Amino acid sequence: MTLNTKFILYSKLISTKKNYTIMKKTTFIFLTISIISSFCFAHEMCQQPVLSPPTSPPEAAVIAKGLQEHFRYLFSKKQLDSLDKIHQDFLTVAEEMTRATNDTSRGAAQKKLEQTDKELIQLLDNYKNLIDVDISIPGFAKMDLEKKLSVTGDSVGAIFRIKTCDGPVSFTTAKWDMKRKWEATPEVLIPYCSTGTTYALAGYRNIPHGKSDITVYFSPINNPPVTSRGFLSFETPETGILDFSMTDENGESTPAMIRLVSLTDNYMRVPGGALEFSDQFEPSTPPPGYRTDVRYIQYNGPLFGKNFHCVPGPFNMGLPPGEYEIAVFKGVEYIPIQDKFTIRSGETTKFSAKMKRWSNMAEKGWYSGDDHVHGAIMNDKDAYQLLTFAKATDTHVVNILCMGDHRQIWFPQRGFGKKFRVIDGDYMLVPGQEGPRYFMGHAVGMNLKQLVRFPEQYLLNEKVAEKIHEDGGLYGQAHLAHKLFGIERDLFMQVPLGNSDFGEILQFNHLGTELYYQILNLGYKLAASAGSDVPYGGSIGDVRIYAYTGKSFLPFMNKKFTADDWFEAVRSGKTFVSNGPMLDFHVDGEGPGSEILIKKNKTLRVTAKAVGLKNGCSPAKLMIFSHGKIIKEITSDNPAQETLELDFDFDVEFGTWIAACAFGHDGSRAHTTPVYVVREGYRFWDIKQVPELIANCYATLDSLEKSILDIKKSKTDGSIDPLNHFGMGIANQADEVLASIKKVRTKYKELESIYQKELKSRKK
Repeated sequence: MTLNTKFILYSKLISTKKNYTIMKKTTFIFLTISIISSFCFAHEMCQQPVLSPPTSPPEAAVIAKGLQEHFRYLFSKKQLDSLDKIHQDFLTVAEEMTRATNDTSRGAAQKKLEQTDKELIQLLDNYKNLIDVDISIPGFAKMDLEKKLSVTGDSVGAIFRIKTCDGPVSFTTAKWDMKRKWEATPEVLIPYCSTGTTYALAGYRNIPHGKSDITVYFSPINNPPVTSRGFLSFETPETGILDFSMTDENGESTPAMIRLVSLTDNYMRVPGGALEFSDQFEPSTPPPGYRTDVRYIQYNGPLFGKNFHCVPGPFNMGLPPGEYEIAVFKGVEYIPIQDKFTIRSGETTKFSAKMKRWSNMAEKGWYSGDDHVHGAIMNDKDAYQLLTFAKATDTHVVNILCMGDHRQIWFPQRGFGKKFRVIDGDYMLVPGQEGPRYFMGHAVGMNLKQLVRFPEQYLLNEKVAEKIHEDGGLYGQAHLAHKLFGIERDLFMQVPLGNSDFGEILQFNHLGTELYYQILNLGYKLAASAGSDVPYGGSIGDVRIYAYTGKSFLPFMNKKFTADDWFEAVRSGKTFVSNGPMLDFHVDGEGPGSEILIKKNKTLRVTAKAVGLKNGCSPAKLMIFSHGKIIKEITSDNPAQETLELDFDFDVEFGTWIAACAFGHDGSRAHTTPVYVVREGYRFWDIKQVPELIANCYATLDSLEKSILDIKKSKTDGSIDPLNHFGMGIANQADEVLASIKKVRTKYKELESIYQKELKSRKK
């Protein structure tokens, strides 16, 4: 086993350890040769730093990636070409290593890796900020004190070349944010291998203006309590000032989502006044990569997946000199701004972002909403922040959901009902809930008067839905688009009982209609809805539900928009969902959610129009569905074409549902709630699919019933752990749940009877 291999294995071992803290406290006397006299660092060494394990895997690829991403400005054009090639070669070798199935292919990949390592070493040996470190004197790291690091902004990447003796080459990384450093906090440790030569990339960020002297600690990875110290100096240029303003289409100051990136080091900067949502979004144990200071947006195109800050309005801030890239986003109906500007030391740069709309659905009576946002609102500041977030994305109705399970709730609200709505003009936050949440799926309640929660009967969604309806609220299924968490169980249970008002068919940038179409094809109505699932999803309004509240032809007669009107529109199915294209859809003049009654065969006129942003979400395809099948479509291969339209006649015999769907050139989607065509005496279902669809519902009920019976049996025979709170809860509720399943089976039996009668009637 080579030393480098041991180094890699060791790093993987220590990367699994928690709280890897240097506990030893002592006083070191550093002896230097002639020019440095003995002195004591007792105070500083009482503040021993935490050793961060080397980046896993601690290979040259890690350094190549870091240099390429953040420190390109430190290389010449020729060196950059080499760096880019090296980085790409590492990616290629990694893929080849993964695909290797025998010793021959693995050996070939290993040779490529070794060659790429050599190329990187050659590049590092000529790196502008290369610093040789001599640690031959115990406790002292001798470095070239005359070495001036090249710093053009407020970050720098230094390569420390630490040679202990002849031997293999190893690679490590470390990083340090000097903005987060309190004066008594020790600097980061630079790990190195105690045998051979180590190239360590140390990235320093947010270096304060002027001259800074820091202590650099070097520690061998196989003996971390032993440290050697040296000194490093930075000289950073004077900052400049960014004077930023942003206005809407009316020239008024407006909140927006902003991404500010230095083109020097490719690091994001926090815009002045940016909101921080840690008190509202922070779970008890954040998952890896979870952040509350920025939100990534799922707006298709070049901004997709990029992190943005929510900024309330104009700001003035200091920035290191250099070129910057800024992106300003305000929801799907606005044209995003992407631009560049330059900051110069001691000077003020003005930048004005003037947002322009390509669509204004509210003027047409269609108001956007997000049915699924989590965030605590326990005070006025909480309310202000989330309402600003809604405005920044131009989302008019945001349902703020308290989330719970059988044990407790998260994202608490200070209250429910109209009194606790947060309203500013046409933008409003309305408290709601996500719950029950368990293996029967996740339910959403909107427009609540109170939190509806029955911990001792947590599996009885029917009871929750009935109470929500009694209070004037809406009940629906979350995550239909991805069929998550067994949501088909709750869907197939509640729809036949008349308890479901809506279903989330657009979420996480995905339109999923499989379960939705099954319900429609059984002759049940269900409004199309969409929810971002912030903070687990990206940003408020990434996907949105548009609800039609009506519009007068005389502007002065338009009534004020209210949340009650919006919820009533959703209840009536006057909706479409979108993360890009806008839809205008009618059947014989009737819009989504309407019911058209016919007494005999009838020819209906279908009109549809999809509109999108030029070279963005402009429609690539517009489709009309009936019973889940495309009956008419039109396509475009020109992203500059902003509109697609259809106008045709469609013959209906025994009833159907008809809906419009559009795909944008950028991958965005839109889909309407259907128009329901009902022939007297018949359901609007797809009668050919009914037996298969009902069988599928029965299979889902069978699976649920078996799960409940198994858990009930485990309690009876004593095999269930009495401390299993969830399992014991299911067992205790088993009889009630089984009774509810039996009731739903009766509904499907009735449906089968209707099916048989209709078959006979249709044959006449």
